[in-house]
Amino acid sequence: MDSSRTLGNAYYRNLEERKGVFDSDQALYTDPRSQPLVEEVASKAVMVRISKELSHAQ
Repeated sequence: MDSSRTLGNAYYRNLEERKGVFDSDQALYTDPRSQPLVEEVASKAVMVRISKELSHAQ
């Protein structure tokens, strides 16, 4: 597994609990456009593979 492109769903659960490390992280949950994605990923008990497109999104 290439851990440089994976995040556990704990990262997303922390966002739901308002425990994001950076304001930009927490904005993923507070922004209504991305909040549903955060909630979906947080509910999954698997590792999430982060695509290049997502990591380079602006």
